[in-house]
Amino acid sequence: MTPVRAVLAVLVVSLSARLSAQSAAQSPTLPARPALDSGADTNSFAAYVLWGSRHIRLDPIAAANAFYWASRIDPTAPVPLYARAVALLISDPYRLVKWADEDSRVMRSPEIHAIDSLRYRAMTLNPFLHTALDQVLMDRYLAALIGNQTGGNDDASDEVADMEREMQSIQDPNLRGWLATTHGDGPGAVAAYHEQVRRHRRDPEARADLAYGFVLSGRLDSARAELEESIALARAQDTTHVVPVYESKEMREFQLGYLCELTGDTTAARTAYQSALTENLAFSPAHVRLGMLAIVAADTATAIREFQAAVDVRDDDAYAQLLLGYMDAASHKLDDAITHLARASALEPFWPQPVGALGRVQQAAGRHADALATFQHFLAIAPADSPLREDISRRVAALTAPPAPSP
Repeated sequence: MTPVRAVLAVLVVSLSARLSAQSAAQSPTLPARPALDSGADTNSFAAYVLWGSRHIRLDPIAAANAFYWASRIDPTAPVPLYARAVALLISDPYRLVKWADEDSRVMRSPEIHAIDSLRYRAMTLNPFLHTALDQVLMDRYLAALIGNQTGGNDDASDEVADMEREMQSIQDPNLRGWLATTHGDGPGAVAAYHEQVRRHRRDPEARADLAYGFVLSGRLDSARAELEESIALARAQDTTHVVPVYESKEMREFQLGYLCELTGDTTAARTAYQSALTENLAFSPAHVRLGMLAIVAADTATAIREFQAAVDVRDDDAYAQLLLGYMDAASHKLDDAITHLARASALEPFWPQPVGALGRVQQAAGRHADALATFQHFLAIAPADSPLREDISRRVAALTAPPAPSP
């Protein structure tokens, strides 16, 4: 059971008496781009995130579309992926309630698999992402639950507010910890999850939740100790238990590696990422992080090997293709660099970063006509405040300048 669904299960039990007394995945067709506010940059990742955040409660489908476009403009950003997952989940109240109840038919549906995939991708980019929008998820769940009890004819806003106030008095530490994390209250989360761990000392998820609270509090060494204990407990238990991919053992090892990087312990980080690959050799995010560690260590050969391994596992990973292209270019393997940068650009044609890199490598390889077309595409999709605009504009001017007259 995911942390969110575990919390919702507690609410169902705690509030059932009160209620009874009251009688996504990317499709072949691109989602419509929302009409941003006047003057907003339609090439700006941040503009779509802001618009989606403002509209998620009133129009979750439109918000989901905004988050989709933010993720296409910058697929390395975890927030729009997570936010789109929440928006899609709350867009269907009936499905939301069934999801919270872990209805087997709904859990097997393509829509829920797609939503889980979005959250998974976000966690591979930042495994300690602040999941503040879970509060919106809770609000919509409560409203849907009330609607089911009242026939769906009444405005549930006052009832939701009353229930949320009552939630503050519920003694379940898992709920209190979750509420604290949605508000970014690290110390509150630590206090609640400490109590949860005292009640369930052998529960690896309780330890992982406590680690997350420590991260929010900035106590990274304590977070690392709890996460290591969580992994040890999970290894000692039945390995056949099915959990969501973002709660799997390879993801926990990945979280540990990421945490070790934050504390500067690159040796331990490397060990954790390798352990994640031992759990699942096809876990490409671990290859990407190992490649990044190799870059920091100035180990070009290892970086190329790890990024190539990530691409071999997932040819459609534009980020891994971009990184491999960068390393090939740095190694003066321009044809290979063009291949991988072109692949990244084809996968994410609205993402300026690989497009600009591809144009520069094409120009360095003497492919001036290709470079000019690529640079022009970059200028069409790059946000107005992109620091690369000035350089790319100069390159376009140089490539389009008439030849100097012969003496």
